[in-house]
Amino acid sequence: TFTSSAAGASKNVAATAADSASGVSSDDGESVGADAKKKFIVAVDTGNTTEPLRRGQPKTGYDLARKRLDKLMSKPEEQVQLPGPKREHRPREPWQFVRNIRGSSAGVGSGDFDIYRGIRRREFERREYMDRKDAEAQAEKEFEERVSAKQAELEEKQAKKRAKRAKKKAKAKQAKGKQPRLGDNAAAASAGAGSSYGSEDESGDDNAK
Repeated sequence: TFTSSAAGASKNVAATAADSASGVSSDDGESVGADAKKKFIVAVDTGNTTEPLRRGQPKTGYDLARKRLDKLMSKPEEQVQLPGPKREHRPREPWQFVRNIRGSSAGVGSGDFDIYRGIRRREFERREYMDRKDAEAQAEKEFEERVSAKQAELEEKQAKKRAKRAKKKAKAKQAKGKQPRLGDNAAAASAGAGSSYGSEDESGDDNAK
């Protein structure tokens, strides 16, 4: 039984391959010949599920980056157009004149409610846009105030530390100016020794007399 089923499966595969090579239509009525090779879909296991992946489609981010770089380097003389920032959608301004009052001879048509609903929707969008802009401006203002306060506090701390360093430096300089130098100490010592020697000589002469 297993041998017969395997043989039947191999016959079906061979028949499908022959039909594809000869361009015979499949059961759904689509051609599976040369044109079908361009639209051939292979199943790629991406983990838990098996997703269809077209032939030639990049499978990983590396393949996608390589494909883009190859496309850029194929024409190096052309300037690369980088996408700019996305423009924000801004609703249009309200009309100068809105016909919301009908005359006595004008009847209400079937599209008047749709017109009113469109006007109301655009007005809601415009108000929502204005509220969002006001909130963004308020948030920006609060952020700038916080930054200014932090900057002022930082500058105050830096000024205090700067004054403290200057005071310490001036005090050290003053102490260094009061301290006698090494040469002055030697001269003072020699002068003191000479005066003591002279006084001893004078006292000796007095005793001799």
